[in-house]
Amino acid sequence: MNGHKPVSLVIGGNSRQESVLNAITISESDIVVIQDGARPMIKHSYIENSLLELNKYSGTSIAVKSKDTIKITDNNGIVIESTSRDNTWVIQTPQCFDKKILLDAHMNQLNSPNTTDDCMLLENAGYKIKLISGDYTNIKITTEEDLNIIKELLKNG
Repeated sequence: MNGHKPVSLVIGGNSRQESVLNAITISESDIVVIQDGARPMIKHSYIENSLLELNKYSGTSIAVKSKDTIKITDNNGIVIESTSRDNTWVIQTPQCFDKKILLDAHMNQLNSPNTTDDCMLLENAGYKIKLISGDYTNIKITTEEDLNIIKELLKNG
């Protein structure tokens, strides 16, 4: 076997959740690996490590420990609490799931307005998610500054 997997293009939805649901609905695999298109610095080891841990957990995600202190605020910007950096992670992709569990979570929480990733759907359904250490170069391009950082990483890579 050459290690190549079939790839299908799927029409996206009006939200991340709808786009992922469109993709997993047509998938014929028992395992789903979700990767942000805006994270071009994916490494093969992220996928391998995520799939290895998926044998023990319902879902996995690459993540990095937060270097910053994170504050939780109310709607007026008033600090309610500070998180401990020891237990605060920044979530990345890939995220890996058992397809049936992920599909059930999507169907039971359709159009959840505050869902920012698929791990949240499983968390809300009571499943355990294992975070796997990634690295800080696996950034998501959302601003021009992010794009400039990626360009530098690729130039120096």
